[in-house]
Amino acid sequence: MTQTFYTRRNVLKGAAAGAAIVFSPAVVRAQTREIFIGGPGIPGLTNGLFPLIEKKHNIKVLFEGTNSLVNFEKMQANKSRPNMTLVMMDDPVLVMADKENLIQRLPTDMPNLKDVPDSAKPRGGMWVNWCQPMASFAYNTKAVRQAPTSYADAWSDKYKDRIVLVSMRITQAIVPLLAATNLATGAPLAQCLPLWKEGIPKLKALRPNILQISSNYAQAQQLNETGECDILMSPDSRSTLFLFFLGAPVDQAYPREGLFSFPAGVALVK
Repeated sequence: MTQTFYTRRNVLKGAAAGAAIVFSPAVVRAQTREIFIGGPGIPGLTNGLFPLIEKKHNIKVLFEGTNSLVNFEKMQANKSRPNMTLVMMDDPVLVMADKENLIQRLPTDMPNLKDVPDSAKPRGGMWVNWCQPMASFAYNTKAVRQAPTSYADAWSDKYKDRIVLVSMRITQAIVPLLAATNLATGAPLAQCLPLWKEGIPKLKALRPNILQISSNYAQAQQLNETGECDILMSPDSRSTLFLFFLGAPVDQAYPREGLFSFPAGVALVK
């Protein structure tokens, strides 16, 4: 777990590189000039990345923003008649999709794929990682003047009814769970996953501070942006830093215990 600092230029460059890999004319059915993407409901896609793709490749991007597990369930339900062209999901869910034969290997002749490091092409190129965002927690900079320096800060009485916790249906929900495990056991974050059950009582102790448990990522982010909550546990840096660069009063915390990383993948639906 390393601390990474992002600039607006680096974020946009990385997104553009990922887009060039996957959103190529070779993937699109020429007669329709449309692709249907299922992906995360985070800012920066429909109002940033996708318009650039549409202009460059003369296609129409149809997008349905929802979390990885919901997209996975939709792919299961529509396995005989898939309606998605591409799916953008976290790697653990893409592993499940691969096991259930819901996605297909990326074409080896896809433009720019050869320039992507092997470490960003899991399972021999079954999908490609277009970014690897970090996760800790987000905070409203107007309400929280001094950036929190530890995950333990979230358990402080000053945040009573001021924290939105993301639902366990969202991959990033593992962040507060492992933070609680770290506080309960003293084990480094990198060693907390096998010990997660020991973090449950500590996570339950956060209850007085929880305003809401949300499975709607975009709504939770909006609550943090508008000051309805002081802390959001836990989005990843794609949404938080995008809003930060646009001037929203939110920022990413860099707890001394460390950060998490979540490889984000793009795959072809079979």
